[in-house]
Amino acid sequence: MLQWLRIKTVMPYIRGRLLDIGCGNNKLVEEYGNGAGIDKDDKMIIGLFDTITFIASLNYMSIGERHNCATTNYLPLRDDGQIIITCRKVWGGLSKNYIEKLFGGYQLTYYRPFMFGLNGLYIFKRQI
Repeated sequence: MLQWLRIKTVMPYIRGRLLDIGCGNNKLVEEYGNGAGIDKDDKMIIGLFDTITFIASLNYMSIGERHNCATTNYLPLRDDGQIIITCRKVWGGLSKNYIEKLFGGYQLTYYRPFMFGLNGLYIFKRQI
């Protein structure tokens, strides 16, 4: 149920070729139909992507893994690409301030709470 709500929330914002980092069962990529998903033990996929998503996955990464993922040189994102993040904000979640600082090399272009304010939807673009 929660996975379906997150997918429904992010689907209208995805564009172009998608890379879902922390994909789990890869349901988002299956539903969207154009892209790839990787999980913790998978090797990085070659190529550039228009949209990179972290759907409820940053909460489960170590601090070091999060910082590696947020580094502008690490992500295979096209110059005009976007990063879409959903994460829990409560019960051990990540605050909006933390997410903005973590992805400080990108410009936050959209934010809204969802699931009764317990989660946040963030959209970042590369600062050119």
